[in-house]
Amino acid sequence: MDGQILANGLVTLKGVSKLHDQLITVGKKNMEKFSER
Repeated sequence: MDGQILANGLVTLKGVSKLHDQLITVGKKNMEKFSER
């Protein structure tokens, strides 16, 4: 049971870090667009 909770926590952490990477990528693209103006 505890192992399952731990596994779910790891999956959640991976999902969060993926989202974080996407946010950074989008942020960089937006900064590039902004600096082009």
